[in-house]
Amino acid sequence: MVNKKPDIIIILGQKLTNGGLLTFKCRERCYLGWEMYNENKGSILLLSGGKTNSKIKKSEASGMREYLIELGVVENDMILEEKSENTYQNAKYCFEILEKMDIGQKTIVSSSDHIYRWIANPIRFFNVNYHMEADCKACLDSGIECLSYEKEKNSDFVIVSSKKAFEIFVSKNKDKNIFFRFKGMPYRDGFSSKKYSNKDKEMFASHIKKLYKLEDIEVIEI
Repeated sequence: MVNKKPDIIIILGQKLTNGGLLTFKCRERCYLGWEMYNENKGSILLLSGGKTNSKIKKSEASGMREYLIELGVVENDMILEEKSENTYQNAKYCFEILEKMDIGQKTIVSSSDHIYRWIANPIRFFNVNYHMEADCKACLDSGIECLSYEKEKNSDFVIVSSKKAFEIFVSKNKDKNIFFRFKGMPYRDGFSSKKYSNKDKEMFASHIKKLYKLEDIEVIEI
């Protein structure tokens, strides 16, 4: 019986916060990679991202590993690429790892705006510069940001129409996790840019709960 070559999922990182946490966008990427892993679309996760925040010693890849372990990924199923500081280097250093391995399908996971952008396009770097013949999978770009996060705190999702009112809200709610997005800002799902509407707020609230394993979140418009 011939053993099947393992398929690999390459998740591209993003600069960590000053507190050493993943950005919301990077969680979106990791969660999609985890879903693919759970669906047996890849048995190895290659996490790509170095120490790009000079205020902390942690690499993007190690931050992603911590989150993916929380989601249930087996630690030995992850490989860390911790030298890259930009998209071109993501491709360069991933190639150096992968050329030493006997693998099957390769899939790159990143955000929609990253996968489909013209300048410094990751697919072009991986497939043209390094001939890796990788497919791509883009996660939802919700436009949501998180000011800070602690598991013990309650969470609010704020739809912001007034920046000044939001600043006042933040100053009065320092005991909460605050997720927010600006009301008129479009979001991106794959290649398409979509206009935000009021019906989307519950979808986004569910999206936050899923990524952070929250039981509840209050939606507020200001």
